[in-house]
Amino acid sequence: VVAVYLLQHRRQELLPGNFVVEAAFSPLFLLPQVTSPYEFLAANLLALLSFAAAPALLTRRCYFVDCLCIHQTDHDLKLRGIRHLGGFLSRSSKLVVLWDESYFRRLWCIYEIAVFKAVHPEAPVQLH
Repeated sequence: VVAVYLLQHRRQELLPGNFVVEAAFSPLFLLPQVTSPYEFLAANLLALLSFAAAPALLTRRCYFVDCLCIHQTDHDLKLRGIRHLGGFLSRSSKLVVLWDESYFRRLWCIYEIAVFKAVHPEAPVQLH
């Protein structure tokens, strides 16, 4: 909001303290530009806020939903997905299993729990 206000009003020279500088864009012409100490303060404040907020913005949660990420009908793609389960599960902090009566009939689902517990022996496995 502050940046938009400054951009709108700096050209109109309504803010006190504005001054004109000449910016050389090439050896052929100079372009007068209105600038202000408010732009300097706003830019530095924005940079400081961006630096302070960066850790919160860079942390994110990722979810691996096996029935969506491992192909369910194409045998070759399913096999490739199952072979890479260890990579997904090694990056996981917990395993949440949404199961029905057919879950433990699929060998790769049992394999998924076994791999997770092998990689993270102390991590929780939640069955829902």
